[in-house]
Amino acid sequence: MKTINEELKDQIAWMTVGEVAIHLRVSKRVIYNLTSSGYLPYYKIGGRNRFLKSEIDQLILKQRVGT
Repeated sequence: MKTINEELKDQIAWMTVGEVAIHLRVSKRVIYNLTSSGYLPYYKIGGRNRFLKSEIDQLILKQRVGT
């Protein structure tokens, strides 16, 4: 059974540009292009771009093509 902290960690998983690039199997440049175009949601924390894994995953699931 997971503790409350473990459950929160699963729900609020912050990712860096590099981690998102690895997760999506694209380059960091692609991630920067997607953020500057407004397509990829991100947060500025300490002057750096941070992403919520849950938001990235939701966005990808919406991009399904075909049946």
